[in-house]
Amino acid sequence: SFCQSADDWQMDANLPGVLALSQLFFVRGGRGVDAEAASLLAFAHRCAPPDKHLDAFIDQQSWSSLVGATNTDAAAAVFDLMATDAAGRQANIYEVLSCAAVLSPHLPRDAKLAIVCGLWSSRDDGRLPV
Repeated sequence: SFCQSADDWQMDANLPGVLALSQLFFVRGGRGVDAEAASLLAFAHRCAPPDKHLDAFIDQQSWSSLVGATNTDAAAAVFDLMATDAAGRQANIYEVLSCAAVLSPHLPRDAKLAIVCGLWSSRDDGRLPV
């Protein structure tokens, strides 16, 4: 279900997946979001560059070291929801971070766009070809 706000992109903040993502990512305001986004984008790009995003898998141990200390229940819920294999042993970091940015109730639309462009762009300036 969508929120009533037509000027933002977020799902109902009470949905379990959205709630868990919002407890893990982009919780701090101001410059804290910039630093967190830069760190997460660098992590994703170390896993695999954007053009190889299908290979950007993280396992439970990597996931726990990335976000586990923040909120273990939310971290477990997101990993379970975002796991890409039947056994639930890995998740694609590009998919997780895309969802975290776009569905975040903490980020304005321009920040969501900046994060998604920075994540998916192979260019240093974050631009995407259209």
